[in-house]
Amino acid sequence: MCGITGHINFNHNKILSKGTLKSMIQKMDHRGPDNSGFFIDDNVQFGMTRLSIIDKDTGNQPIISDDGNLILIMNGEIYNYKSLRLDLEKDGYNFRTKSDTEVLMNLYKKYNYDCIRHIKGMFAFCLYDKSKNIIWISRDRYGIKPLYYCIDNHSLIFGSSLDSIISSNIIKPNLSKNSINLYLFLSFVPTPYTIYENIYKLKPGHEIIFSVNDFKINKYWNEDRVEYYSDTADSLDKLLDLSVQEHSVSDRPIGTFLSGGLDSTLITLKYSKHFKDFHCYTAISKMINQSDKKFSDLVTNSLNLKHTKIDIDNIQNMDIMDELINFIDEPVYDSSMLPTYLISKVAKQQGIDVLLAGNGADEIFGGYSRHYKKYRDKARGFLKSISLNFLIKLSNIIPINMHKLLQLKYKYIGYSIGYSGNYMNNYELLGEKELDNIENCLEEYFTVQSKPRITDFFSNMKYVDQKCYLVDNGLSILDKCTMAASVEGRVPFLDHHFFVSGDRYSKNHTSTFRDSKKFIRDILANSNLGFMAKRDKEGFNVSHYNIVELDHNIKYIKSVIYDAGSILEQYFNFSITSKMFDDVNRYKENIMALYVLSKWIVSRRDVL
Repeated sequence: MCGITGHINFNHNKILSKGTLKSMIQKMDHRGPDNSGFFIDDNVQFGMTRLSIIDKDTGNQPIISDDGNLILIMNGEIYNYKSLRLDLEKDGYNFRTKSDTEVLMNLYKKYNYDCIRHIKGMFAFCLYDKSKNIIWISRDRYGIKPLYYCIDNHSLIFGSSLDSIISSNIIKPNLSKNSINLYLFLSFVPTPYTIYENIYKLKPGHEIIFSVNDFKINKYWNEDRVEYYSDTADSLDKLLDLSVQEHSVSDRPIGTFLSGGLDSTLITLKYSKHFKDFHCYTAISKMINQSDKKFSDLVTNSLNLKHTKIDIDNIQNMDIMDELINFIDEPVYDSSMLPTYLISKVAKQQGIDVLLAGNGADEIFGGYSRHYKKYRDKARGFLKSISLNFLIKLSNIIPINMHKLLQLKYKYIGYSIGYSGNYMNNYELLGEKELDNIENCLEEYFTVQSKPRITDFFSNMKYVDQKCYLVDNGLSILDKCTMAASVEGRVPFLDHHFFVSGDRYSKNHTSTFRDSKKFIRDILANSNLGFMAKRDKEGFNVSHYNIVELDHNIKYIKSVIYDAGSILEQYFNFSITSKMFDDVNRYKENIMALYVLSKWIVSRRDVL
């Protein structure tokens, strides 16, 4: 696992100094504390930091070909690199290292851009082909690893972190009003936007080809064309077993997240079939319930595994949140952030460098209730033609909550709160014109992910979540929270063969929320963890009780939000924020999302 960054300008009119490049690299130290490296010539300046998971001794980057023609930096892992290497060696390709990055370089020599179709893994990489004066940048199929970029006066600046791009001093870090407005409803900034103007996220499954005379972004991954195996339960079981084995390639110790839910339990079960001596990690809280502790204990006792439980009730949560925000390059909030970061920190302290997670299963097998609420979804936007002022007057006359009325007026804003849990009365922060603009942006965000070929509601809802919520919430948070502790998070459910096969399987085997994730339940039911098969879904979250309902925390949260007020008031009606504290329980998600935004701004005030 690494952080990569760089600058390209083929006109030679702007070259980064070695000192500037080192500053960009240092912004990603937490992503790769074991080693760093760089490459500089008249056209390109590359840098990277490395968390040594595979080939600790000889796998440092950049990787440079023997003839000096190819220079490659990569963040992530190629899980099938050993079998690919054997094939390449048979074809006469030589290797100086044991790393997966050098395998990718030789694949490029053999297949050119088509080499990407041969690899399985999570990655963001940049390859410089000096003979062609071409830069090739690519992001993995599901967006597990981040990649940001911007174009400025014929220069391309990229990185695993926004902070590294800002440190280039090439682009001015202007906050985006549109992104802040979208964040107020989603609690994240949706792809391809970032919190900054003119800096973008490269979409999953996309690549950048940059040359002297051309810049283009292509979609290289099409799940409709994937070679997938028969979507039967037995074949899926074998595919997942293979994926877990491949995700276990590492020269460093591996553990698992174990929330006590179905997804992480199945990953832990599969991993335990091949490896016995490993740690599982669970965040527990009496403020939520005892289910997570109960089921995670049952799992680890049944499998005879080492089990570390982190009691999040006895932790100074605001201190931990502030610590985490220092590592987050743009605002994002979800209550799962805190336990994910805490588990990663404890795992790192115990010498664990890799954690397997269950992300992706809900999006494959229809694990969210919104995947089944067809009529509720159709009701959203029913009052689209009614003015906001009329609805406000109506809510004052009859006892109808504005939270519900706004969902009937704004279909896509209404859908967004299913992601964030925010209370919709934050409409007061913005005027009707701004709300209409947000609705249009969200319509583009959600509908561009829909597919004409998908006609049934269930499949379409899952597909939207795969392209939106999974990327910008689940995977973004996993990457940021694990990397903040210098731990690599891996997601076996997101092997592309398994994902596509499982997605098609679920369409034929899931009709109601009660039937969701039948494949996972059936595997667990037929194992020595049969007691897990009927467990209801519960989010991997942290109670807000010991955050927003404690007076000293509220006082501190207010101070941080007001401290950022001089900047935030430029983007929305900041004075309205005080109303949220009159009903903390109702606005708890809004308050925490606004706090993260505010703390992020305060911590970066010197560059904004």
